Amino acid sequence: MTTIGNHHHGVTLSPSHPTVTVTGHLTGDSRVQGITYVDTLTHRTINLDFDAALQGTAAIAFDLLNLGDIDSRGTQRLDTGIFLNFAGTVTNHGTIEGATGLEIFGTSGTATIDNTALIDGRTRDGLYLRSASRILNTGTIAGQTGIYSGGISPFLFQLVNGGDITGTSHAGIALHGDLGDITNSLSATIQGGSLGVGLYAGGTLTNSGDIRATGGGIVLGAAGTVTNHGTIASADSYGIRIWAGAVTNTGDITATGAGIVSTGDGIIPTGQLTVMNAGDIATTYGNAVDLLDGGTVVNTGSLYALNGIIITAGGTVDNAGLIATHAGGAGVFLTNGGKVDNTGRIAGSEGIHLGFGPTAIVDNTGTIIAKYFEGVFLAGAGTVENTGRISGYSDGVLLGGGGLLTNAGTISAYAGILAYGQATIDNTGIITGKAVAIALAAGGTITNAGTITAAGTAIAFASGAADRLIITAGSRIIGTVDGGGGVLEFAAGTTAGTLTAAEATQFTSFSSLQIDQGAIWDFAGDLTLGSPLLNDGTLSQNAGAAITIKGPLTGTGAVELTHGRLSLESTVAGGQTISFTGTGDILALGDAAGFAASIAKFALGDTIDLTGIALSAITATHFVHGVLTLAGGTTHLEFTFANPATFGTETFALKAAGAGTEITLSPAPAALLPVTPASTPAPLSTFGN
Repeated sequence: MTTIGNHHHGVTLSPSHPTVTVTGHLTGDSRVQGITYVDTLTHRTINLDFDAALQGTAAIAFDLLNLGDIDSRGTQRLDTGIFLNFAGTVTNHGTIEGATGLEIFGTSGTATIDNTALIDGRTRDGLYLRSASRILNTGTIAGQTGIYSGGISPFLFQLVNGGDITGTSHAGIALHGDLGDITNSLSATIQGGSLGVGLYAGGTLTNSGDIRATGGGIVLGAAGTVTNHGTIASADSYGIRIWAGAVTNTGDITATGAGIVSTGDGIIPTGQLTVMNAGDIATTYGNAVDLLDGGTVVNTGSLYALNGIIITAGGTVDNAGLIATHAGGAGVFLTNGGKVDNTGRIAGSEGIHLGFGPTAIVDNTGTIIAKYFEGVFLAGAGTVENTGRISGYSDGVLLGGGGLLTNAGTISAYAGILAYGQATIDNTGIITGKAVAIALAAGGTITNAGTITAAGTAIAFASGAADRLIITAGSRIIGTVDGGGGVLEFAAGTTAGTLTAAEATQFTSFSSLQIDQGAIWDFAGDLTLGSPLLNDGTLSQNAGAAITIKGPLTGTGAVELTHGRLSLESTVAGGQTISFTGTGDILALGDAAGFAASIAKFALGDTIDLTGIALSAITATHFVHGVLTLAGGTTHLEFTFANPATFGTETFALKAAGAGTEITLSPAPAALLPVTPASTPAPLSTFGN
């Protein structure tokens, strides 16, 4: 072992004594000559001449321990405190200074550096390395670039920093040819001018301390991994720039411009990337997370930026935290579609924007708020499932290409839901619009078991499209409904539904009506159904109401009269049953010849009014096997009674009623009589029951 004390003219290490301890003060201008290398870009052979306070040019691994002060007085980059031409071991408990503090020029072997004190490159680099390296720093390493590694081959650079590393003008750490493995420990700092840490060949960085720069925070020029539990800060540029890989953040990432207009992006990759954020990412002018080539973002922390998350290619966002924007940006913007799961809060000028792509899915159980535009915007066809809250300014949800929307939460905006492509809407929650709650510009199907409300138009369907509105018992629609020529369907529920006369006036422009099998609907008040009705359930007339059905009545259901009047102005199919459940019920038939339904529970006090058949047109009558036949000239009518045996001794009676004929029951039997003109009742025999 060689021990070196004070020396003022530089020291050249002897290959025969590779273990050296410096205890004194070394200064001087030990001239290093004859070092050559081949430039990897120009392939030229370059000769190096420079000064060093302590230099070892031999191709052996020196083992240096510095307990003193080593200082080169040169000002060029190659004027170093210590120069080694071969990777070795340097342990520093003193001071190493020079234009470059410590340089290991050779590319062979692995350099091991343990610094507990100061390594300072006053005008160049603190450390300049070209080989594989293992560095433990609990002291200070400083220079215009704190640590520069430019290995010709992709060597492994390993650093555990528990101290301070500073690049006053350039990067705190810049690895140009080496695969980096950097750990910045709690309370440790890495600071840079233009850049905090640059891993241009990729690698792994774990930060529990503080990494900051005036320019970018961290660059990974190839695939890699960044795990941050501390702080990464950029004054006027990005927090992290990464080619591909993964970022996990439980700390703080900030890119604050402080009045300087710049990109200021929190995380910008140029390849597929996974970002796991449980901390805080904030920017002034840029995006919190910007994935240029797709990827995945899982956020349980906080994002606050111009745009929260932008994924240029298809991507996935899972948010259980906070995503907020402070200017005119979107909370989440996936330019080529993708999937967003939100159980947290997303707030921006626009909430979620999914561009055209093969997939467009939003699943929200949290809160989405848009200050100026859409809560959720899908450029193409897609799927939105909401059990939380979506609040927009212009539109709550805009489906540019149509698709499927299921709502069990709340959706509100100037227009609650707007779809330009054919859409299916299933609502069990609340949809509110200031102007319109739901507008389907290309038609579709709306099923409502919740509440749809607007000050003006609640629902607007496109004319000429395949439109269908399905309402269930207990649902509410406040505002007018334009059916666009489609179908209004009354669905089955656990209880009976009710449609009042006032509610019926809301519904316009439906070409047909339908009551589903198993459904029971009470029609309350005096109302007119102007469209054909397909009834496979039960239409119950509320007590005392007058209901008019102008179109054909088909299906296999039932209509129940309760102390009211039912006017059927068109044909009635044989699968229908008209049931007289009250007293004094009136069934008026505008097309008696087209009436093929069964009649049930017809009793004393009830009336069948043949509004278009004069009494004089009936010249023969008989009642056999529950079928009442009325005939005469061109008139031939048959009415099937489902319960003829219940008539007992009652007798049918006919009488003129204006231009028509009324059929009632008379309490006493009578012999078969000829039909009499005018208003004289004509009893009918009860035989054939």
